[in-house]
Parts: sequence; structure tokens; C-alpha cells
Amino acid sequence: MLKLISFMLLASLVASAQERTGDGPFEVSVQGGPFIAKGIYRVREVMNGVDLRVSIPTGKGKFEIDGFFANSDGVNYRIASLDYRIDVGPPDFPAFILGGVHGDFWTPPAPYDSQRYSGGWHFGGGFMQPLFGGWSAREDFRYRLGPGTSLLVGLGLNYQFSN
Repeated sequence: MLKLISFMLLASLVASAQERTGDGPFEVSVQGGPFIAKGIYRVREVMNGVDLRVSIPTGKGKFEIDGFFANSDGVNYRIASLDYRIDVGPPDFPAFILGGVHGDFWTPPAPYDSQRYSGGWHFGGGFMQPLFGGWSAREDFRYRLGPGTSLLVGLGLNYQFSN
């Protein structure tokens, strides 16, 4: 039921998104924040980590490729994601929605230190506040399904290369 509601919410947000024309600039960003997990084998509830992202423009949105890295209480956790982002806010305070797939790779603490792999999908959104030049403050979240359920929250800096 939660998956159906999540899909319907994401579909309605995408349908109501503003039309964008032309390709936008490439972007890179770095963020830090908590990874809040539930139901993942031998992973504690909250891990802080770093997220690195590259955004590639398309006609109406952007593909985003990112990696999240965390290490806490003997657990080494890595996430690779592919998202599609659509900007929906005004130019002076751009908000966005996103959806995508991810792969998780983690090593539980000893003596359970065999590598684990899993995948899933996620949706989320956030906003960017322009600062100066091509720099913006970026905040976003992703609600993730598989493995278990989790929330990934990030706050950091985004740089937009000029067209």
C-alpha cells in the first residue's frame, strides 16, 4: 500500500511540474547528512556520511549520478544512485522532485564482516538557494525502499557550470 501511495504521489508531482525548455548547465555537489535506516542487516539506525553528485542536463530535467559513503560503529556503507530530477520552483528559489534506483553495498561489523549487496528504488525532493556566482546551498531528501526502509538527508553546496 505504501509503495502504491508513494508512486501516485510521485506521478502527480511529475505531472504538475513546470515545463522546461533547453538543456541546463552541468552541476556538481557535495553534501553531508544522516542516513536513517530501518530493517537493514546489522546496520545501526543513524549513520552520518558524505554524498557526492554529478547532474547531467536533458531537455526537461537532469539525470543525477551520486555516491554516498558512511562508516560508523564498524559498518562500512556505500550507496550508488541514479536519479531523474525535475525542477519545479521559481528561479530565485528552485525546488525539485526526484526519483530513481540505487544499489547498496555494506560490510557489517566483525564477526559478521561479509560484504552485503542489495538494491531498491527511491523518491524525494528538496530545494536549492542561490548564493553567489554558480554556487547554491542544496538540501534534499530521499525516502528509500530496499533494503529495508530508510531516509537519506543531505545538506551541502552545489555548483552550476555556466551554459
